[in-house]
Amino acid sequence: MTARLRPLCCVVASLSFGIPVSSPCQARQTTPAVVLTGHDLTIEDLVRVARDHVLVQLAPGAMERVGRSHRLLLLAAKNGLPIYGLNRGVGIDRDKQVFRAGELDPSVRSASEAFNRNLLRSHSAAIGPDAPEDHVRAALLARLNTMLYGATGAEPAVAQMYAELLNRHIYPVLPSRGSLGEADIAILAHVGLAMIGEGDVMYQGQRMPARDALRQAGLAPLVPFA
Repeated sequence: MTARLRPLCCVVASLSFGIPVSSPCQARQTTPAVVLTGHDLTIEDLVRVARDHVLVQLAPGAMERVGRSHRLLLLAAKNGLPIYGLNRGVGIDRDKQVFRAGELDPSVRSASEAFNRNLLRSHSAAIGPDAPEDHVRAALLARLNTMLYGATGAEPAVAQMYAELLNRHIYPVLPSRGSLGEADIAILAHVGLAMIGEGDVMYQGQRMPARDALRQAGLAPLVPFA
């Protein structure tokens, strides 16, 4: 079974399989990168990335699917179809119109960006002890691999940022206790918060504001849209 079909709790639990762990430096020097296609991630590869710090690469075909799904999403919004979290709200506001159909002009884009930032802020509400580093890396990899399947509608820049966080060893601080139900919404929102340069991350062995870590790593904060 590929990791994209497994619940996140099962993926994280798989880290106890007992696969030997090498040092991060050794893994980067001698181990080929894990190429992500969105279809064939194995538990063994997930553990290699999570624990051995093996680099990841994004298959060109997978990124093409991500771009195609995002363009399809924008086309649907342009044609007036209700899109959860884009031109409609979320949760109890799922039927509330955020903006009208038509071209996504600069004012609409600005409104969408503000809406997305506020969603990340309002949902970043997890509590409890911070998740261990290897669990955070496993969560990042599982979410990235799912996105590469090409059915989420997310921007390609989001997938690229996931890969950058893994390969540059920037780990969003994820409190380990979330919400009811799926339970990872309030936790994983902290990932998005780090991507836009807010919240805290672990970088080079230190906890610091995400904006500082991104700047030191030469990355620009993500501008969340659609």
